[in-house]
Amino acid sequence: KMKFSIIIPNINNCFKLKKCIDSINKSVIKDYEIIIVDDYSDDPLIKKYYSEILSDNIHILLNEKNYGPSYSRNRGAFHTKGEIIIFIDSDCYIFPDTLTIINKFFNENKGVSCVGGTYTIQSLSGNFFDDFQSLCVNYFELKKEEAPYLAGHCFAIKNDLFKKTKGFFIGDYIGRKPNVEDVVFSLELKKIGERLMIIPNLLVKHDSSYNLYKSIRNAFGKSFIWAKLSSKQNNIK
Repeated sequence: KMKFSIIIPNINNCFKLKKCIDSINKSVIKDYEIIIVDDYSDDPLIKKYYSEILSDNIHILLNEKNYGPSYSRNRGAFHTKGEIIIFIDSDCYIFPDTLTIINKFFNENKGVSCVGGTYTIQSLSGNFFDDFQSLCVNYFELKKEEAPYLAGHCFAIKNDLFKKTKGFFIGDYIGRKPNVEDVVFSLELKKIGERLMIIPNLLVKHDSSYNLYKSIRNAFGKSFIWAKLSSKQNNIK
């Protein structure tokens, strides 16, 4: 059985996706498949790129309309053959030892079925807001070994567990907009008793383009959804 299935949602993102795929192909471990779920791109460049990279271990799924990241991740996951599903974003680049780190963790922690990573402290661009975002995400996601949520930019989960869940939530806001669907899915995993673990050296380099507005919106969106849903779950208990 194949070891890893790497799922990448994408829309109109040719240059960054190419760098993402290139980073995966430098992995020390070669036992993986890549599933790109295209969320209704209209850029001819991306379609040309898909035709160039299609192979035995790179699969392209085309959505018939724009559904958002939740639908795309779920669709990709239910086409997987690997023991471990890894979700990453098309603007994130992994390192040659990323798969090795995930494999080692699961081998040494048999009772854990889902694990996450975070951004490198420094962004790819070196832009102030990009660096600020990377630093903040890194700091808050590594505050505790057991995380409040696992982020979609680097999220590994055992295939059999994922397929027992309903997957990422699909809705008008959550599921169609990035940055909150992973929080909701993480809370559902915690609800069924799963431990959400963070590996400090499991890092991805984020090829971002933040400004002040995007930084505040991203932080507020995740924090608001997490606080609201956590409160709701606590009240149910």
